[in-house]
Amino acid sequence: MAGLRLEGQCPSIDWSAQWMLSHGDRGYDGLTNTQTPFQSQSKLQAQRLSAQVWLPVGSGWSVGSQLAYVGIDRSIEGRGNVRGYPERFSYLQAALGARYQAALSAQTRWAASLWLGGGPGGRVRVELPRFDPRTLPLGSSRMLTIAVELQGGAARNQPGWSWQSSLSYRYEQTDAGDARILTRNALPAGVALQPRFDQRHFGVTLGANYHF
Repeated sequence: MAGLRLEGQCPSIDWSAQWMLSHGDRGYDGLTNTQTPFQSQSKLQAQRLSAQVWLPVGSGWSVGSQLAYVGIDRSIEGRGNVRGYPERFSYLQAALGARYQAALSAQTRWAASLWLGGGPGGRVRVELPRFDPRTLPLGSSRMLTIAVELQGGAARNQPGWSWQSSLSYRYEQTDAGDARILTRNALPAGVALQPRFDQRHFGVTLGANYHF
């Protein structure tokens, strides 16, 4: 995972914008068309572009809002007689959050945050074996994110370098989309829908910041 984050402070709000890119493998646990359990691996590339705003409301406490775009390219590997295929997901999400921050020492701080939100149905572009490429709708989504962060070095209102580390857990649930007709050589040949799916992410990040 790699990314870039911009942060700023105004008299009454904090804001940030972040871009993240990740590559990796994901376990795939599902069913074949004959309802036989099927396990495989997927090659995954995910991008997330988000912007968020925090408004202080008390000693150490802030409330926030967030808007994010998510794009995921996934290639499901084939196994045995089951052929793999690529997928490209894209959807938007909005969330409301709460954050608490406190100082551990003159140069070390910690923060804990919670986000709850979701979004309308997105879409997924699929290239199923023996069918023409097709765009399927996604159902609405819900998400929960919990993170704990430790920061040290220069304070945010002072120039210089600082460091940060964080632990996070993220859960997303996306409902099934509506069925769409599949074609083969532009002729109707079947029906498909994107089923409901859940995603769970555990993350550890290390970062360095320079404040101007």
